[in-house]
Amino acid sequence: MVRASANEFGGTIGAEPETRLSLAAGVSTDGFSGGRPAAACLASCFGVVLFGVPFRGSVLLLFPLSFLFLCGSLGLGLFISAVSRSQVLATQIALVATFLPAFLLSGFMFAIENMPPALRAISYFVPARYFLVVTRGIFLKGVGISVLRYQGLLMLAF
Repeated sequence: MVRASANEFGGTIGAEPETRLSLAAGVSTDGFSGGRPAAACLASCFGVVLFGVPFRGSVLLLFPLSFLFLCGSLGLGLFISAVSRSQVLATQIALVATFLPAFLLSGFMFAIENMPPALRAISYFVPARYFLVVTRGIFLKGVGISVLRYQGLLMLAF
């Protein structure tokens, strides 16, 4: 595994060896030191302020459940980057393994009830399915942990 350094124009200058510990610490630090949680918070604020999406639930419930989803996503990203031989391959694997199933099988684009039984069964292995239930439940319905406990436990499993 190597870490590439880039110049101010985005081109790669060189690469240095990457240890497993520094890889895990670097990705985890980059992901949780304000990057991903801040983006989730900003997206939520945009939805409420700019688009008038009602927020009827608890912020104190949304953040821990979002954290569980982000942990699973970063863990899968770490795994993919550790087994891939290049950044391009890791990007392609991550796109096929995470983005497309999350977009198509989570219930975001198509209702899960209207999917064929085989795709409906596969959708149980997509963490975004459970996160979508959490965000819809908290934002639109104002439900609490008693309703979202099942989804939280399944996101914890990922």
